[in-house]
Formats: sequence, structure tokens, C-alpha cells
Amino acid sequence: MTRRFRSVTLGTYRVTGGGFVTSNVAVSLAGYAGRDPIILLAQSAVGSFDTPARAAASVAANQLTVVVRGYTLTCRRNGAQGNLPRPSPSPSG
Repeated sequence: MTRRFRSVTLGTYRVTGGGFVTSNVAVSLAGYAGRDPIILLAQSAVGSFDTPARAAASVAANQLTVVVRGYTLTCRRNGAQGNLPRPSPSPSG
């Protein structure tokens, strides 16, 4: 049985030309003991944002593409956006 314990819960990011850099990324202790290859791949991709990680990001129409450490995450908007406050970049430091 494989347990994966990587789930991004907090951290900071800094906008760079063509993307962003993450830092101070923490993980939760929530585990996954299953064998679904899609879930395991997604966990590995999200886990690649550990400190520090430089990610390239681009937006085209309703699609956000993020490339980080050999993974390509493609996100497509599906429906209307929720009424959420706009995020702001982490302070430089």
C-alpha cells in the first residue's frame, strides 16, 4: 500500500516574467492509499511546487497552462466563476 502525504495547504508566490516562483509551501498529513493512476499523477504534479519551484504560466481564452518540473497542468474554466475575492501576490521578501 502506497501512502502519499502531499497536499499544498499554504505558501507564498512571486510573479516573474512568464510565470511565478513558489516558496514556503507546506503540506498536510492527509494521505491517499489508493492506486488510481490519475490521482497519483495529480498528487505528484501538485507536489512539484515544493520550495522553491519556478513555474511558467500562460493564459489563452478560458485555459490556464502551468509548467513546473516536467509537469504540465492544464486548467479550463467550466461555467461562471464564483464570487471570490481577487488574490494578491505575496509580499516580496
